[in-house]
Amino acid sequence: MLCWVQDQITTRPESTEPFQRLHLCHTVDVPDGIRNLIAATEQDADDTTRIVWAPLVRAAVLHLYPAVGAALATPADTWGGPVEQPPMLDGTYVWS
Repeated sequence: MLCWVQDQITTRPESTEPFQRLHLCHTVDVPDGIRNLIAATEQDADDTTRIVWAPLVRAAVLHLYPAVGAALATPADTWGGPVEQPPMLDGTYVWS
């Protein structure tokens, strides 16, 4: 289910070019046996960052990219549809 939309315009470490993305954040319950059949790295990024599966409760306290940690702490039955999150900007998001 599409839950959150977040715009990003930031400067990555060691880069002077702005990095822009529109994040469409979904939640889905995927059984462990199926996870092995899904891509293990991001397919739309040059660095092929590894995908990590985590329960929503655990993910809510992580430094996430995109920055939707606080939204994950919201009870699922109150989501009601896609919600636009505050944008990720150099002044609001720090790469770790």
